[in-house]
Amino acid sequence: MKKLFKTLLCLCMTAVLLTAAVAPAAYAFNDDPMNGKIQNQAAYKFTTPDDASEYFHDSRFDTGYTIEKVIDVSRHNGNIDWSKVATSGIKYAIIRVGYRGYGDEGSINIDSNFTSNIRGAVNAGLKVGVYFYTQAVNEKEAREEADFVLENIIGYDLALPVVFDCEFASDSSGYTGRFYNANLSKSQTSALCKAFCDRVSAAGYDAMVYANPYMFSNHIDASKLGGYDVWLANYTTKTTYAGDYIMWQFSSKETVDGISGNVDMSFYYIKDGVTPSYLRLHASKLTVETGGTTKVAAFFDSQTFTSLGCTVGNIEYNISSTEIASINSDGTVNCFAEGNLKITASVLITFPDINNTGSPQTTSLNKSVDITITPKGASQDDSDNGSDILTMLLNIFKALADMFVKLISALAAAGT
Repeated sequence: MKKLFKTLLCLCMTAVLLTAAVAPAAYAFNDDPMNGKIQNQAAYKFTTPDDASEYFHDSRFDTGYTIEKVIDVSRHNGNIDWSKVATSGIKYAIIRVGYRGYGDEGSINIDSNFTSNIRGAVNAGLKVGVYFYTQAVNEKEAREEADFVLENIIGYDLALPVVFDCEFASDSSGYTGRFYNANLSKSQTSALCKAFCDRVSAAGYDAMVYANPYMFSNHIDASKLGGYDVWLANYTTKTTYAGDYIMWQFSSKETVDGISGNVDMSFYYIKDGVTPSYLRLHASKLTVETGGTTKVAAFFDSQTFTSLGCTVGNIEYNISSTEIASINSDGTVNCFAEGNLKITASVLITFPDINNTGSPQTTSLNKSVDITITPKGASQDDSDNGSDILTMLLNIFKALADMFVKLISALAAAGT
């Protein structure tokens, strides 16, 4: 009996370790908070017109705006033929980069189709942005989500914003998940949104908050978002939401050539006369430990100027102090001493000498980001990177261990 007991104990512990190692990957897929949104539209509390042939825009957009359609996609849309999407007339897409699981573990996960989607969309000529589906329950977690996004989008030129998708997960019984169960105040939820947006804005991106009228009425104070733009989700033919927004997601049941099944679609209100940011500079990390690296990437709309006959120089990177960091030609920043660092991207533009003065006019466009270099081991943000995974493993291990302890106790009692 003792031999059998030991054998069962070994098998139990082996099962625990194997399950703990395998479960996170499988669990992450099922923990996707969009599962409920996709599979259970009824929990969303909005009525999507099935055959709406006409949508009505708020009168504020009657003049001074160009209105374009935008799609947003995730792995739930399957494999997309982006060439067909572009041919269909769609010019803009917002792509999910990842999500935090809505279970207690709250692990952060990459969207399995993110890379293929963003590369496919960019290669097809679409202008893109990204979104992250939050389940953060405090500002620290919101910043962790922003840092995850920054690490994964560096190197892609985003013409559209980085979006904080602030909505509750849902199942057949209604709203659920760690974000919903946290019962945050309106002020706390607004602070989550702002914390995320502040982080990505500091890294050189435009930031935006996505939510529906229910969230804005009950859980988010739009006046506390720090002026960041709003993407409104309201599935109807005419929204009555009175707050500011520059995108309106009007349907989740549109069809687009190149995408199987239903597609989310929005109107994008582009204000006339707004000067675009011709030069954009982004960073993958805003806080780096000594001995670590960050990556910067600059993008410049040179065709705008060359079409006017201008001569455009190459993008050049400069750093404020060579005593604490160096930068490679590919934008890799090597940080070797503590301090504050400013990285600047510059482009020299020479205009045509149309008056034959012999001295053509030149100007330099510049964009900067600030990096903080901390002593090794002192960076709170970096030191917590992996804590979500560790917590998840510990929780799985504890649950299984409890189950096996009960089994072992039962076997021991049976053997006495």
